[in-house]
Amino acid sequence: MTRHYSINNLSRQMPNALLARYFQMHGLFGDLDFAEMNEGTPDALFEAWRDLSDTQRNPLEAELRQIFDMSCEKGWLAILDEARWQCGADSEAFASFSDQLSALSSHYARAMITFLDYGPWWKGATRFYHADMLSYWRKRRNLPRQQAAVDTASLRELANLISHYFRHAEGRGQHCVVEPYRRNDLDYFFAFPEDHSQQAAEWVNGEFHPLYRHQRTGGDWTPMGTPSSWTGPAATTADRVPGSSARRMAADDGWPCSISAARASLPAGTATGWLMTVSAKPTMTARCGGRRPFADGWAGSLAS
Repeated sequence: MTRHYSINNLSRQMPNALLARYFQMHGLFGDLDFAEMNEGTPDALFEAWRDLSDTQRNPLEAELRQIFDMSCEKGWLAILDEARWQCGADSEAFASFSDQLSALSSHYARAMITFLDYGPWWKGATRFYHADMLSYWRKRRNLPRQQAAVDTASLRELANLISHYFRHAEGRGQHCVVEPYRRNDLDYFFAFPEDHSQQAAEWVNGEFHPLYRHQRTGGDWTPMGTPSSWTGPAATTADRVPGSSARRMAADDGWPCSISAARASLPAGTATGWLMTVSAKPTMTARCGGRRPFADGWAGSLAS
């Protein structure tokens, strides 16, 4: 069943004690007695929320909407996968986290506790949730078995290739950032290419304003992940860490709109592990709003 966000819907599902912690973290509603409010009907909170200015409310809306989205079974599974990576070899720490949150009353409480108490884990979990919510995948198979390239130079090269394609094919994508994430035996790559500048109308402190912003690209591009047990040629870059996402780059100002799940399984002989020729046919799926960006894997114009 489709879930629609509103502050009322979220507040009715979230325990009052966690709502109190969230707003106290932001220095708001200190005069409200959350303990005295009825669970599921925090009417005093609704009234206080309506009295906030736009500059106070808008950043909270973005956070609360994300918490609401993660308050479901898929969100919980994404949180567990990120927690498993964060705990590494410490299986007791992961078991303790899993048991602690499993004992909570709802997925709403689990999402809020993760947001409040495990901040460094939140971003990766939301990325995985986005990938899990994609409704369409296009796949490429029969690639050479090769470790994922997650070093800084390879990530920068992939970002440049994506940017190069969009600039020459569609006149956009001037900038691009790629983030790698490890999830169980898969490597995920999330890319954030810049879109055309767009005009959007927004309400700011009671006034209606047109704003010009560079948004995300038009669709989601998704190369498929492959098992980390695959082997391939040794990495040629000194700081490469095959099969792991040792470096996670920040792109807080973008959307997970492009490559949202990937293994960099690419042919031997490339200096950085990225494709040089079209004939190699990299494994790739694409969700791009009905468009097919690459006729046969990576376009020839992306050759390094």
